[in-house]
Amino acid sequence: MPAEVPAPIANTARKPRRWRKRLIGLLILLGVGVWVAPVAVARTGLRNRIARDALADLRGTVEVGGASLGWFSSLELRDVVVKDA
Repeated sequence: MPAEVPAPIANTARKPRRWRKRLIGLLILLGVGVWVAPVAVARTGLRNRIARDALADLRGTVEVGGASLGWFSSLELRDVVVKDA
């Protein structure tokens, strides 16, 4: 009778879960992006686009020279020019 071969023992050591690290990294990156979003809007041309979208009913144009935006500060628009059609 042939000798029985023992079944291989499963590796009980846990492998590192890479998806957790990736998920945590993605959440941190998303958090930083949300935190910086008001500054990005205030310092780029997005401030004009948002003002135009907010005043879509206006027959004319609107331009914002500068803006101060933040999560814990008030909204401040500077050098706002509204031109009638």
